[in-house]
Amino acid sequence: MKAAARALAACAAISVAACGQSAWQLEGGGLRARAVGPSRALVEAGEVRMLDPGAYRVHFAATASGKPGSLRLAAPVGSAVVLGVARGEPDRGAPLALADEPQSCALGAAWSMQMGVGAAATARDRRLSVTALRGARAAALALLARADGDGSCYAFVLDWGEAEARLERVLGGDRLVLQRAPLPDGAERAEAALQIDGFRLEGLLDDAPLVRCFDGAISEGACGVAWRGPRPALQDLAVGPPCEPLASAAVVQTARAATLHAWTPMPPGSLAVLELAMDRPHAWIPRSPGGFEPWLRQPLAAPVVAWGDWRGSLGARTVSEVEADGAVRMELRWPQLPALRGRVALARVCVANAGGGALIERSPPVRLMF
Repeated sequence: MKAAARALAACAAISVAACGQSAWQLEGGGLRARAVGPSRALVEAGEVRMLDPGAYRVHFAATASGKPGSLRLAAPVGSAVVLGVARGEPDRGAPLALADEPQSCALGAAWSMQMGVGAAATARDRRLSVTALRGARAAALALLARADGDGSCYAFVLDWGEAEARLERVLGGDRLVLQRAPLPDGAERAEAALQIDGFRLEGLLDDAPLVRCFDGAISEGACGVAWRGPRPALQDLAVGPPCEPLASAAVVQTARAATLHAWTPMPPGSLAVLELAMDRPHAWIPRSPGGFEPWLRQPLAAPVVAWGDWRGSLGARTVSEVEADGAVRMELRWPQLPALRGRVALARVCVANAGGGALIERSPPVRLMF
């Protein structure tokens, strides 16, 4: 690790010890992460945030390559939390123009809507996103997708009056709630997104997935926005292709141990193995899914320090299975090797199929200090 990074980590450790908080950093993505728990904070690359200790959910911003999965972790007093995601450019989509005049909406007589215009508004699978400024009297906002001329549509509803978020389907004049969840206490500024990919429907608020379900009753239509009460101010209304799920990782480190958290889109029951490695001493080389250089069949050039094993030599669950929600959690402990003291390794989770015969995924590497 570079001298500047070592100095930054040392300063963070001193600050953590002094104030009884936890120090948070984001590596790799150059984007942002939202930590939601005893403190609520936006963690951006290149900075250290001091947050209150406790249980957290961490949500990552979408990139042009996809959206890293959310993590659930606990940050004890005096811990250092390092978040890792794959590098990517922010996914802003293409601006969506709306029709000039509001019209009536199938969500109800109190609702008004404006539909998108242009080819982007009629794509079957899409991600529709907007930043909404609620205002004093706005009651609800909805993002609409696959809306057709007879009033059928899917809607992701932020109902501030009822303090809940809903995925709804309007079909043949009937309005059905497919999924609902409590709406977090509310900031006046909300970044909302509705993603539809085949049968998969998902509503997100401030990068956090709130409601999701499967439904295939409506196959195509346009997208737009609807509101009840005064119209909220809308910014950055955009539409683009659905975001693919991406792996994410985090290390929560204390004085003598660490916990590695990861999320992967691979199937539950897949085999997850800890890998500790050094950074590569050269430019990036393309790899096959099996980890080899194309055509040359060469193994990894970056030196591997250690692998997890069934004996638990490096800690509990360093060889384990991906859980039903895609999460992986490994308890690491320091090996009794004096030569490793004060060293830095890159920790990541390698995921193989359930039989262990093929490597199918690697989580982003995150810094681990022995």
